[in-house]
Amino acid sequence: MTRVWSAFWVLVALSWGQVAHAAADVAALARYHDERAREHFAGGRFELSLREFFLEQSVAPNPRTAFNIAGCFDQLGRSGEAWQFYSDYLASDDADAQRRAHAERALQRLAPSVARARIETTPPGAQIFVDREELGAFGVTPRTLALKPGPHRIWATLPQHRADEVNISAVLGADALVTVKLKPIVVPLIIEGPAGGHIQVIDGAKSIQAQGPAPLTASVPPGTYVITFEGPQHASFTDVVRVVEGPAVLVTARPSPRPPPTGALTITASEMGALVEVDSVAVGFTPLTLPEVREGTHHIAVERGGYQRWAGTVEVATQRRTWITVALQAPIEVRRSSQVYFFGGIGGAALVASLLTGGLALSEKDKFDATRRSDPFLAAQAHEAGARYATATDGLLIGAAVGLGVATLLWFVTEDSSSRESSAATHMEGP
Repeated sequence: MTRVWSAFWVLVALSWGQVAHAAADVAALARYHDERAREHFAGGRFELSLREFFLEQSVAPNPRTAFNIAGCFDQLGRSGEAWQFYSDYLASDDADAQRRAHAERALQRLAPSVARARIETTPPGAQIFVDREELGAFGVTPRTLALKPGPHRIWATLPQHRADEVNISAVLGADALVTVKLKPIVVPLIIEGPAGGHIQVIDGAKSIQAQGPAPLTASVPPGTYVITFEGPQHASFTDVVRVVEGPAVLVTARPSPRPPPTGALTITASEMGALVEVDSVAVGFTPLTLPEVREGTHHIAVERGGYQRWAGTVEVATQRRTWITVALQAPIEVRRSSQVYFFGGIGGAALVASLLTGGLALSEKDKFDATRRSDPFLAAQAHEAGARYATATDGLLIGAAVGLGVATLLWFVTEDSSSRESSAATHMEGP
């Protein structure tokens, strides 16, 4: 069997060299080998016919050619190879009833002289190798192989799985079941990132292999993966990582901080050109629009020379516009009744007069003290005059106190403001 397969691959290589050199049509080349194979078969030259059928199958694979190859091996008495190709033909979708019936009868006839092994793997789809790797794979699982009687080493390989093997002893006319469990190769993948974020691990088929909150630890097969990070406080982050068999792979997601949510703020005033302050920082003059103001509560002030300053707080919401309309008012002008000044003037005049009469009273007292021994008559006149001045002074002081008291009371009672304070109205627009 080994000699036949070696010859086959050598012939295939030579055939393909000839095809490339001659630039022959594939269908024409297949037809050429088919005609030669049938000529050799009709003449009993089964080795040559087998070679041509192999060449035809390499150019244009066809289940009917596999049937013909099985017939050649059957004629050559190579039961194992004949059984294998009849079995491969029956596994095809060829619907020719006559051929299928012939193949089924041949399998029953050849079965006692063929040692067989049913190769199954978990998971299926693994390549099958028997005894020597250089001979190539014997198809993929699940598959039944015809083997030479005796011991054999059978192993299976599958991408991203560890190869495993079993040893069997093939017996003529018997079926052996070979089950190989392939363990997946997984590598620890550790992904670090800001807390509160969500991580996904996506493979080349765009399937999510792992996901969860950051940090994330997952076990994945070797391969190339896309790592994504989404978080409320950070911008989206994407990275590509290649995982190979070996120690754990560490990936650090470093997303940029997401800008704080903002809203718009528009400020107008009854007077253009008023200075606007937001959180004690001058930002411009009315009318003013600020498209990106951080969400939350802000202190706003609007002022212009010759008008009362307005200040207050406002709420800014995400993706909404807040309007502030400020009505600036002139400075407050306070007016009072004329009676305030009338009584105040009387009180003030009485106070001044009391100072004058008080001074005269003191002067007469000094004169009295100086003459009461030397000139009793002058002393009596000075005493009388001093008494009159003292009485007048007392009256004037009382009048001054009353006048100033009434004026003070009227000052507060008759106050009249002719202006209002500056004010503002706010409203919000948006979704």
